[in-house]
Amino acid sequence: LPLRDDTIVVVVLPVVRGLNPGLIPDIHERHSCPGIRVIGQFDRLRFNTLNRTRDALQGSLTGGYAIPCIDKRLLPMDELREHSRSHFRNAGIDIEGRDNWRAVLQANHERSKTLVELVQRSRFFYIAPTEYDEKAVRKHFKDPALQVLENAHQRFRDLDPWNADTAHSVIHSIAESMALGLGKVAQPIRIALAGEPVSPPIDQTLAILGKQETLDRLDKAILFMKQYPSETDDQQSRRR
Repeated sequence: LPLRDDTIVVVVLPVVRGLNPGLIPDIHERHSCPGIRVIGQFDRLRFNTLNRTRDALQGSLTGGYAIPCIDKRLLPMDELREHSRSHFRNAGIDIEGRDNWRAVLQANHERSKTLVELVQRSRFFYIAPTEYDEKAVRKHFKDPALQVLENAHQRFRDLDPWNADTAHSVIHSIAESMALGLGKVAQPIRIALAGEPVSPPIDQTLAILGKQETLDRLDKAILFMKQYPSETDDQQSRRR
């Protein structure tokens, strides 16, 4: 079927594979997204026995306001901002007037299945974490993570210009100078910035956050680590 250049294509894979259309609400009524089209009714194969697949799709459509598999080449970032604006507002985030909104959406939209998830993944770019994921802290905020963060703070403080390429070089130089794998360097930094061990690529994350925000969050994480009981202290406490 030929498509015009301005057509927005949304591929809902389970529908194409044969999910009974009656199992999901009418997309056009549920979602005010111009350009969405469901071409054909693929009901020859049904997922009645695949409840988990069906439920996951239905939940994302109804609860998360799903727009799965958006192709960024077909959906301009300006339109994605319009569709997600109310969800950002509901999360207490005003993206209007933010210089980095386009980079934030580009970094997260392919990793997000719904607009709600897009906002959740983007939140830390606008609101600094007030706490750190407990499992991530136990796994990654241990020796030599403190030295990694202090080393990163010093090198990032002197970094100019600030962009993804120069940040990437700093990460590699820290890993080489400390004889560590990249993960041992990137993960403590990622947790310091995002509060959890998941984010876009670390160099991209650093570039979007900006220099001063990065330094502020590293300062906070370093202070936290100095106050956080070491693994040795935990073991001694348990033995007592």
